[in-house]
Amino acid sequence: MLGPKGMAQVVRNPKGELVIKKEKITPLVKKYKFINYRNLKDKEITPAKGINIICGENAQGKTNLIEGIYLFSGERSFRGSKDSELIGFEKETAKLKICFYSHEREQEAEIEIEQHRKISLNGVNLKSPTEIGEQCHI
Repeated sequence: MLGPKGMAQVVRNPKGELVIKKEKITPLVKKYKFINYRNLKDKEITPAKGINIICGENAQGKTNLIEGIYLFSGERSFRGSKDSELIGFEKETAKLKICFYSHEREQEAEIEIEQHRKISLNGVNLKSPTEIGEQCHI
């Protein structure tokens, strides 16, 4: 179960009793890479721990950077864009990759965009974009 403050699951304690085990979800993005994504130049970013500030002139890609991370929630673009509109000008595909720490281990998710999104988590292809949101909690 996923609640507003984390995960909960029913497990047996050492006495064999069923108890609810709560896990605080604290995802940590370790790396974020994008290739042919909107107007962004191909790059890999390693965020600092804590708060990161994104600043720049208008139309330089700040919102695109955030939108790319948002796609790992399993949702569509918050701009209402078609998947094909997420690909850089005159490119055929775009790729987003994120390394993050969640569920007590380091994980890696990838989104490849052509006409539609293809998503994988730790090298395993997922059937639906919403499945990534259940795992990433970003």
